[in-house]
Amino acid sequence: MEINIREWFPATDKVAGMIARLCILKEDLHVELDAFREASKGHADDLKFVPRSMYFFRNLIRTQFEVSGGLRILWATPEFQGMLAKQPQEVRESFETGLRTIERTHIITKKVRNRICGHVLLPGVMKALETIRTGATGKLELDDDANRVSCGFASEIVAEILMEDVPTQERANLGAGIFAGIADLILNTYGLIAAALLIYTKDRGLGTWR
Repeated sequence: MEINIREWFPATDKVAGMIARLCILKEDLHVELDAFREASKGHADDLKFVPRSMYFFRNLIRTQFEVSGGLRILWATPEFQGMLAKQPQEVRESFETGLRTIERTHIITKKVRNRICGHVLLPGVMKALETIRTGATGKLELDDDANRVSCGFASEIVAEILMEDVPTQERANLGAGIFAGIADLILNTYGLIAAALLIYTKDRGLGTWR
């Protein structure tokens, strides 16, 4: 279906702008999740395997945080609340359940984003260098050609920043839990954005809802 963007998302309609922004971020999430999954299939001997997967993971968290904030703002908008109130009970309950998941995980997402997904702050790096395990190793490739220099060990420092204050024996389980939790959160986010878009288009009489 080809749509007229100005007709569907008028510049004078604030809710339209919020929905359009969520659609942009949803596409970002989709690209980043695909890239993260693809990067995670690499071989551990590949110097770029861990840095690439960690890079896309950090992008995922950053975008997810933006989406979570956007959904929370949309939810708090009286006009959208009015649109939602017109929907069948099962639609309202499903949307509200998804929002509660966003609310519950927003603080965790924010914490992870602040540690490794925004600016890489020197105090965090220094703390990681102080607490990283004594036998920690990472890959480094040096070459006269600057384009061939690879600092794979940097991902170990990023992981240490993320796991700050977490006991060593708990880190493996926590790390797996973070990845699984983020994947579930993103799938929940997809559903919420799709639901918000459908609620909006029905209310505005767009597309097949005319």
